[in-house]
Amino acid sequence: MTSKNKQDVLMSPNELADRWSVSRPTVMRICKEAGIPWVFLSAAKGGTRRVRLADVVAHEEAVTDPPMSCAGVPSSSGKMSEIAR
Repeated sequence: MTSKNKQDVLMSPNELADRWSVSRPTVMRICKEAGIPWVFLSAAKGGTRRVRLADVVAHEEAVTDPPMSCAGVPSSSGKMSEIAR
């Protein structure tokens, strides 16, 4: 058995809904709005579709805000900075 890298892993809309804690229709809307490409496993209309994990991770990284310091300024270390006394 070969190990799969992120490029090879496919996720169903239901798996993605679980990952993001949203409904399946919300997954469909987000993917459409964000331009996340579908991989169709069937040529039939409304056929089985999946998304690549690599595309999901890229989208998550693009929409995730950087860590903030207490002063509201992005922290370079990702840790909370102390408030001046």
